[in-house]
Amino acid sequence: MNEEEFADVDAVLRSQLSDGAEWSLHDRSIKTPMNFTLAIAEEHLGSQVTVFWAENSLPEVFCLKGFSQPVVVFNPRLLELWSDLRYIFTTKEYSGSLKASMVERFCLQLIAERSLSGTCTCYY
Repeated sequence: MNEEEFADVDAVLRSQLSDGAEWSLHDRSIKTPMNFTLAIAEEHLGSQVTVFWAENSLPEVFCLKGFSQPVVVFNPRLLELWSDLRYIFTTKEYSGSLKASMVERFCLQLIAERSLSGTCTCYY
């Protein structure tokens, strides 16, 4: 991806992410499970993938089309949330009403977090 395309991606991210959001290019130079997975995905796609991390924005992942290579935007908070939720459902430490309470707490925490961050859009 050339500098002009990076500038275009930057403009798209600026328009799509919430105010105060920050994004950075994923470092592909170090050996991590993420980079290993990306290398396999690139083999299957037959194309390099550009990955950005978006902080201080909605916990989501999305792709941008129309560039010379796919652009994926990850929010680390989304990964944290899925990890927490997966733990609640897969652990044997919680069962029955305790598991239901943990899920309720998780949902309330997410609602509060979104409300306080100013990224929650409520329709009345």
